[in-house]
Amino acid sequence: MENKKDKIEEVYSLMRSIFCLRSQLEEKPIRFSEDVVLTPREMHTIAGIDDHENINIKEIGDYFGVSKSAASQMITKLTRKGFVRKVTHPGDNREYRLTLTESGKKAYDVHREFHAVHAAAMKKELTGFTEDEITAAAKVLKVIENTIRKRLAEL
Repeated sequence: MENKKDKIEEVYSLMRSIFCLRSQLEEKPIRFSEDVVLTPREMHTIAGIDDHENINIKEIGDYFGVSKSAASQMITKLTRKGFVRKVTHPGDNREYRLTLTESGKKAYDVHREFHAVHAAAMKKELTGFTEDEITAAAKVLKVIENTIRKRLAEL
C-alpha cells in the first residue's frame, strides 16, 4: 500500500507531466477549420486581442507574461497570416493598437467552439467523481496554482 509521501510524489510527478504536455501542445498546429491552422499560442494571442479591444503590443506581452519583443514577433506572424491588423495610435505614430481582421474574428469564433467541445468532454468525465473527490482535487489544484504564482513572483 502506498503511503502519503508516495501519493504526494505521484501528484507532483503527474503535475510535471501535465506541464510538459501542455508545453508541447502550445507549439502543435491545430486545424480549427478548413482555412484556420494555428498553434494554441497563436490562437490564444488572437483571443487576447479580441478580449481586450485596442490593446497594444506591450500590453499583450504583459497579459501573457512575455517580453515586448516576444509579443511583437507573435503579432508580426499573425499580421502576416492575415489574422491581426496593427493600427497606428492617433496620438503616437510609434505605437500600434491591435485589432482582429475578419479572418481573425472568424478564427476566434472557431476557437471558442473548439474550447467548448473540449471543456464539455472533460466536464462529462468529471461527473463520474463524487463531490468530495472533486472538492479534494480542487484543493490540490489550488495549491499547485498558488505555488506557481509564488514562483512567478520570485522571478
